[in-house]
Amino acid sequence: MKIAVHIPFYNQSPEETQRPLNKNKIFFLKKSLLSLESLKIRTNIYIHTHNNYLDDKNIKHKIIKHKLNNDELKKGYLTWVVRKFMEKQANDYDYFMYKEHDIIFNQKNFNYWKKYNSILKKHDFNTGFLVLEKGNKKYYSIHSQEKLKEYIDINNTRFFVVNFPYYCCWIYDRTEFKKFINTKWWKFNWNGKNYLTFYGITEMSAIGWHGLNMDRYKLTLIPKINKFVDEGCFLIHSTNNYFYRRKHMMLSGRYVCKFSKNDLVGNKLFKYRYITKIDKFILKLKFSLRTILRLYK
Repeated sequence: MKIAVHIPFYNQSPEETQRPLNKNKIFFLKKSLLSLESLKIRTNIYIHTHNNYLDDKNIKHKIIKHKLNNDELKKGYLTWVVRKFMEKQANDYDYFMYKEHDIIFNQKNFNYWKKYNSILKKHDFNTGFLVLEKGNKKYYSIHSQEKLKEYIDINNTRFFVVNFPYYCCWIYDRTEFKKFINTKWWKFNWNGKNYLTFYGITEMSAIGWHGLNMDRYKLTLIPKINKFVDEGCFLIHSTNNYFYRRKHMMLSGRYVCKFSKNDLVGNKLFKYRYITKIDKFILKLKFSLRTILRLYK
């Protein structure tokens, strides 16, 4: 059994340090690589970049250089050229993963995903993750906009519904990956901004095949263990810069790190109610009205 992991590495100012940890991008990349190297499965790592910066950085993994102009790089197209290379490997690996350079994915995460993926995929559900950052001596979920409170029961196990299923990476087995590469979602001929989502170019790549506006999975789920969640669902964002910027981001209407790790589960739980046609109509109407209002600003 073996896995291919593909990582885009955009380094427009490679030696520039990032607050609050004051480390440069190569530091976070190497930290991520160490975690991947500890996986108890044959792991081949491919780093996609756009210059010669990594040539003398003692990286023992495959480095793939892409020719992109500055405008393409700034817009995030490096995250999409990765896929041309991945397609060619469809028959070579048992598992395929795409992840951002500063996301820590370890053996515990892989065991968790493998365990629940075999259960959930049969029912057209995606096995989800939550991305954490550390601040004020606590860990916070970066993307969670509300607490976990809606659930679905499958095979005598309770699963929480993740209403914002973005976690900076995706992982699928070979069967799923082969289906994925034959969809429009793989080919970048879809719009990431609609009544359900607001993905930029890089987010469109990192969401994989489990975006809210896609047609593969009914929902993204995380298993409930006692009164909490399975700890294997937690990924670490090693750059740790969202918590540092969260107050500034709130002023512009972007809410990050709202809930600490230990405060993710709501006090009252409710059985999940699937969205109805009327719900969709109302959401689409609101989205259309917002779009029209922006045109007249």
